[in-house]
Amino acid sequence: MTDDEKSVVDAKWFLLDVIVTGENQVYPGVLPEYLPAMIRGGYPPKAIELDLTKRLNF
Repeated sequence: MTDDEKSVVDAKWFLLDVIVTGENQVYPGVLPEYLPAMIRGGYPPKAIELDLTKRLNF
C-alpha cells in the first residue's frame, strides 16, 4: 500500500464544529463554508463547481 493509500485508510471523522473552526485541513477546502447549511437541508439551488486542489489559508 502506498503512503497516499494509507492516508485514506487512516481518514478520520470530524464533528461539524471541528470542520468549521478549521482545526484540520479538509477537502474540498470550501467544505466548512457549505456544510452547516447543507446539514440543515439548505442545499444550493444549482450544482457548485469545487476546486479540489484549493487550500484555504488559515
